[in-house]
Amino acid sequence: MGGASGGSGGMGGAGSFTCTETAQSCTCTDVPGSGTATSCAKSYTCCFTFTSGAYKQCQCHPFTGASCDGAAQAVSGTKVAKCPP
Repeated sequence: MGGASGGSGGMGGAGSFTCTETAQSCTCTDVPGSGTATSCAKSYTCCFTFTSGAYKQCQCHPFTGASCDGAAQAVSGTKVAKCPP
């Protein structure tokens, strides 16, 4: 595939998200070893994916309507149904 060097090797690479859930949100990332859960336990009204440095992130929040749109736009994200997408 070429391109970025020093990316994810071995551990499943892109697409193997691990998630960390708090009282108000859930964040999933494909950073190796960053969390233990493979999905968000609760369901959320607002989820979006975005790129942070070399890694992908997917966040879920209890936002609705314009506040969800604003949160996704703030990180140049794309809204998705759930995390990981």
